[in-house]
Amino acid sequence: MLVSSLKTSVFFLADLSRAISIPHAIDFIALAGYGGKSTRSGVRLIKDLDLSITGRDVLLVEDVVDTGLTLNYVCRTLGLREPASLSSTTYQCATSGSRSPTSSSSATDSTSTSATGTCRTCDF
Repeated sequence: MLVSSLKTSVFFLADLSRAISIPHAIDFIALAGYGGKSTRSGVRLIKDLDLSITGRDVLLVEDVVDTGLTLNYVCRTLGLREPASLSSTTYQCATSGSRSPTSSSSATDSTSTSATGTCRTCDF
């Protein structure tokens, strides 16, 4: 199952979905940030998944991972729903300057390395 944040990752998700030859479902979440530079900022879920992920293999699809806080929030939130596996892939890690797709699927709170740098992600 592919899961993506609405609007931000739709084009990367569409390309990835076309490239995957096995049957898969697609679902979306919507997130909003709150707070600001002077206060502790956070993330809140404003649209939840329509499908259950319990017992399913889930791939979170992100376009850009900057600080990793949003991805970490989503991983922790979805991990509580007991998916069979939970991994992430991103088109660009802003901290590494990479413009090529990067993926990660290993231990929780891992570091994924691409040819041009590293991107901190959260996987279950």
